[in-house]
Amino acid sequence: MVYNGVCARYRGRYYHSNSFAAFLRDLTSEFERVRYFGAFLDEGDRGFEHTCEAPLGAPNLELHLVRGNSGSTGAWAFVRNYIVALWRLAGFLRGSQQVVAFVPSFLSVAAALGALALDKKLGVYIGGNWSQESQHRRLTPIQRVFYPVNRYAIDPLVRWVARRAQFVVTPGYDAHARLRERVRNIMLPAPLLGVRATDVVGRTDTCGGAEIRVLFVGALRVQKGVGELLEAFARVRGRIADKRLVLWFVGSGEAEPTLRERAAQLELAGVVRFFGHIENGPSLFDVYRQADIFALPTYSEGFPRSLYEAMTFGLPVLTTSVGGIPYFLEHLRHAVLIQPGDVVGLEAALFSLLTDAALRSRLVHHARDLMLDVVYPRIERDQSLAKQISRGFVNGAGAFT
Repeated sequence: MVYNGVCARYRGRYYHSNSFAAFLRDLTSEFERVRYFGAFLDEGDRGFEHTCEAPLGAPNLELHLVRGNSGSTGAWAFVRNYIVALWRLAGFLRGSQQVVAFVPSFLSVAAALGALALDKKLGVYIGGNWSQESQHRRLTPIQRVFYPVNRYAIDPLVRWVARRAQFVVTPGYDAHARLRERVRNIMLPAPLLGVRATDVVGRTDTCGGAEIRVLFVGALRVQKGVGELLEAFARVRGRIADKRLVLWFVGSGEAEPTLRERAAQLELAGVVRFFGHIENGPSLFDVYRQADIFALPTYSEGFPRSLYEAMTFGLPVLTTSVGGIPYFLEHLRHAVLIQPGDVVGLEAALFSLLTDAALRSRLVHHARDLMLDVVYPRIERDQSLAKQISRGFVNGAGAFT
């Protein structure tokens, strides 16, 4: 398996998120041997906290890891790490019989192409869309070089390898709809959630207290729209006189120092709180329960887990019409959907949620029904992602779900 994300190296051991570590454990129960190729970050690297939750390890799990890149990696180190990774990847592929490539990323697409060239059995997991993320206007110099490459080369190559793979798995409702007529075997897996149907909150409205808490959960990266959220929050706060508005950021990432500096400039230090990374579990779920509105103005997603969680805990959702989101959530029925990068639109949508109790109640009601009637029954009914991958390799037959 070639993964497009990073794990964390801490005191000689390797860690990943709880959900991904659980997926690997499931995978090792389906196959006699699992070989994992990916990148790692060290303590102090931006993004380290997001993946340093659960240790990676099983008797039949082999780890083949290379140094990864983060927002703080210099240009020369960035290129060197990629060259080393490609060299190591070539040897990894030669020793593999079946390959699952998690795309999109430069390295994972190279793995998919290499697997096809070496006549290996190939499965592809499509988790996002580089074309959308590359539209972000505030890129670092190294991102300005690589994002156009990803947009005009990686995404077309993803579609090309998907048509030639034995099977395709994607959690993105948009990718599933776009590819189902072109790919012979495509599966839409049930989401991997730490919450259950019994966790669904039955509240009918939020924002009833003297303090209103707007919550963001995710990596603090410019591509998640966190800068726009801070600006929109500052503008809305000046228009709401009878409530105390606070903004909660849960997560960590390279944008955090800039966000803190900007919050100080806007004189928001007392009302913007940075929680840092909170492990997915009871502590994070308590934060959801205390919040009033969930905001995720992201530039690119498949379908984020945090939206499932926010709807489970009865929060009216404000997010963007990107990736699989508009394929599953209806505007003004399940969520308020806006375009990414639009601070004015974000401000207007946030103001509407803060002042329109009927809108909040409608969103909460229909989102709760969606979770109880569609999402949780699907989780109980469908096979796990590991079983779908195993089934895909055994007979190449994926179900359209």
